[in-house]
Parts: sequence; C-alpha cells; structure tokens
Amino acid sequence: MEKNCATGDCIIQFKLKDLGGIKLKIMSSSYALFKDTITQTVESFCEISRIEHAEIELIDGGCLDFVIRARLKTALRRERNSL
Repeated sequence: MEKNCATGDCIIQFKLKDLGGIKLKIMSSSYALFKDTITQTVESFCEISRIEHAEIELIDGGCLDFVIRARLKTALRRERNSL
C-alpha cells in the first residue's frame, strides 16, 4: 500500500482470513514511539470485534487512538460487505 495520509489521520487496509492470526503492518514516522500503543489499539479492536484472523495494514499520519478505532470499524464493515 503506497499512500500518504493527512496529518492526524490514518489509512487502513483490512483483509479477513481463515487462518494465520492477526498480522499487523504499521507504517508510521513515529513508529518507535507509538508502536506499542497502535498495536494495543488494533488488538483490542480485533478482540472486541471477535476477529481472530486478518491482515491489517495501517499507515499512520500521527492520529489518536479513537481515529484508529473509527478507521478500523469502517475498514472491517467494507471488508465484510465485499465478501
């Protein structure tokens, strides 16, 4: 995924899978500082949504956790509607 996102936003690509657990790829200019926080936000969302197997790519533009959750919710809804 080669895209840029606005400051304070993120871009998420979500693919549901049958096996393999949660595979998360994070692209962020502040990766070293916020890797754990972003990972926890995504893992928490997947647990609440009962997602066990997915590939998730996240391009971070310095967004807050509520933005990540909102984008995850939208990406998951679009993925489920496309199946």
